[in-house]
Amino acid sequence: TATLLASGRVLVAGGWNAGGALGSTVLVDVENRVATPGPPLATPRHGHTATLLRSGQVLITGGVGAGGEALASAELFDPESGTWSSTKPLAAARRDHTAILLDEGRVLLVGGVGTGGALASAEVYDPGTKTWTNTGRLFVQRGNHTATLLGSGHVLVAGGSNKVAETVVYLSSVERYEPSSGTWRALPPLRVARDGHTATLLTSGGVLVVGGYNSSHVAEAELFDPATEQWLPAGRLEKGRDLHTATRLSSGKVLVAGGHGDDGSLATAVLYDPATGRWSPTGTMTTARSAHTATLLPSGKVLVTGGYSDTSGTAAPLQGAEVYDPTTGRWSPVKDLTFKRGSHTATLLPSGKVLVAGGYSEKLDQGALATAELYDEATGTWTETPSFVEGRGAHTATLLPSGKVLIAAGHGGFEDRFYLSPCELYDPATGQWSPTSGVLTPRENATATLLPLGKVLVVGGYGYNGGVHWEAELFMP
Repeated sequence: TATLLASGRVLVAGGWNAGGALGSTVLVDVENRVATPGPPLATPRHGHTATLLRSGQVLITGGVGAGGEALASAELFDPESGTWSSTKPLAAARRDHTAILLDEGRVLLVGGVGTGGALASAEVYDPGTKTWTNTGRLFVQRGNHTATLLGSGHVLVAGGSNKVAETVVYLSSVERYEPSSGTWRALPPLRVARDGHTATLLTSGGVLVVGGYNSSHVAEAELFDPATEQWLPAGRLEKGRDLHTATRLSSGKVLVAGGHGDDGSLATAVLYDPATGRWSPTGTMTTARSAHTATLLPSGKVLVTGGYSDTSGTAAPLQGAEVYDPTTGRWSPVKDLTFKRGSHTATLLPSGKVLVAGGYSEKLDQGALATAELYDEATGTWTETPSFVEGRGAHTATLLPSGKVLIAAGHGGFEDRFYLSPCELYDPATGQWSPTSGVLTPRENATATLLPLGKVLVVGGYGYNGGVHWEAELFMP
């Protein structure tokens, strides 16, 4: 078989020659006209099928083994790690069959020849392993950091905080995750240590880091250049802030809104122009807020939801939502959320609607919600979805290539006592939630990054007994 991979290389697997069934593979770099040996199959075979799955993996099924027998075994090739792994065997051994990738990502195997002759049977392989697996550990334990997918497909993890003898240590360290090897590489540190900051990928490929906290609120901004792997100054905000949002607009400018400053929650917003490297004020939000969400809508406007107001000295969750219009530089309120919520997530769906999920309804770390709601920009209204199982805040939400949304980790559960392992999936096609396998390490305030081949990388965060994590793990959708 020969399978075109997402990288542009071709995987040639198995087959036969005068010596019988082959277990060898070859990777062909067509552009450079180079062929190199690949990792061998677990089982030599010919007359098998090879199917490129939506995850980027290649599924090999059945075929004829070294003894001339029809095979029921199946195996998966992962281009990111360059390895083969066994997977669920076929219901019936078969060779010279067909394999068709269905719209929902499953694989239909039809006919072929089995141990008793020609087969009239068909079966479906579901690649949705929905499992988590460990990947390389960080060099430095951290939570409240940022993780940014670079144009290269690598992930830039910057800053955050950890603890030494119960003392919070603010971090300037930076690491880069390489999916092909599953390893981390240390990079030059940030110019200023910080946690609770934002990191925004610019159209140039650079990463703009803004604000944060390191015993005081950080006003300095800095810019990562992926070509030189150096950090450059990017000006200062008028007021230092953390727990704000940063949204890259359709124009390429970055909108920084709200957050927490020396005097409490902020309503101010500013714009960064990458073309000039300058900051400028823009319209003030109708409500001061921190730990809110900001979502770029298909119209080019920005939807801000919930968050906390601490004007009373406590972090009180907010129910209000508002929209920023870049053409006028003004904010305008929209219909309130159904529930007050802070430390929640907001995810733009392929339909253009925004899924707002979870968060805390009483105060920080209390009143974890299992509710979610959808915002429709066309009507300006909110619609509740069914509830999910585990109420949670400080979790992650990731839009998968399938269009489903993965809710992972966080803090909540019964009486808000637990760092959570259970994860759940939202299917916009049915409007329903379903459980999926849980993270290996329960945690909150981690990051989740969708990698180019559809896996989700979860990094760091805080857990039980004051623990700060350096574990990283991958979700296999």
